[in-house]
Amino acid sequence: MVCAVPFSSKADPNLSAPSTMRVSRFDSISSWLTTWLLLLAIGVMTLFVLWLCSREGQRIHAVSQIERMETSHAALGVDQGFELPSETEVSDLQDPSFTEALVLVSSIAAELPKSQAMGQNLSKRGRPDGKDGSTLRGIGPGEGDDDIVPRWQRWELRFESQDKDDYAAQLDYFGIELGVFGGGQNHIESASSLSKQPKRTVNAQPKTEKRLYFSWAKQTIFSGFDRQLLAKAEISTEGRHVVRFVPPELEVLLADLEREHCETNLKSFPQSIQKTVFQCQTSSDQYEFVVASQQYR
Repeated sequence: MVCAVPFSSKADPNLSAPSTMRVSRFDSISSWLTTWLLLLAIGVMTLFVLWLCSREGQRIHAVSQIERMETSHAALGVDQGFELPSETEVSDLQDPSFTEALVLVSSIAAELPKSQAMGQNLSKRGRPDGKDGSTLRGIGPGEGDDDIVPRWQRWELRFESQDKDDYAAQLDYFGIELGVFGGGQNHIESASSLSKQPKRTVNAQPKTEKRLYFSWAKQTIFSGFDRQLLAKAEISTEGRHVVRFVPPELEVLLADLEREHCETNLKSFPQSIQKTVFQCQTSSDQYEFVVASQQYR
């Protein structure tokens, strides 16, 4: 027998009412901190991306000066120490007495007609033998005239790079080698394949080195790059001159660019040129030199 339980729509007063759902103070503070941390992380990531994008456009700039191969009578790589003058040289620098000066003036007057004739011949020939220590390397065809500023004196190379690897890639692209000489060692050490594994080469006969070289006009970040790359090739730079050797192919290329720019401006080449500045720049994942400026005499 089934007993029916009467149903009432009224709530049983004996049953307690459910408690109200509320957010605690701990949950509120935790969610607030989580939100701010998330926004801070997003901001830092945004700034990092912007920094990377701006870094790609920033390039290090430096100016280098072409130099001649022989800065004195000593060959490249030979230590050029200072020698004290001898007693004879010191006496030659002293002022002559009145009697000696009178004899000297008389002898000059007697030889004046002969010296004038010899002077006319020398003015036509220029340097008589080219052994006065002023012979310059890389003068080039048609540049042997005394009235022409030589390449090593008028050329200036400018580089720009993002970092050491980019700089090494530029040097390898143009076949430029890093080198050191001096420091009491009579040989030249050079390094090639700088962007990969630098290869060390030793030239025990410095007089055979015919390439132009250049050095930085002042100490820059590139000077540190040079020493790091040379150290990678196990070449010491302590107390030695660090230079970059220009291969003949690049020298010809620079001369052609210089000539074209000069003739475009309707100037005589190379007599009218005082200074030519070459700029190395990136073009379609490659490198090229362009004439940035040219000054005329």
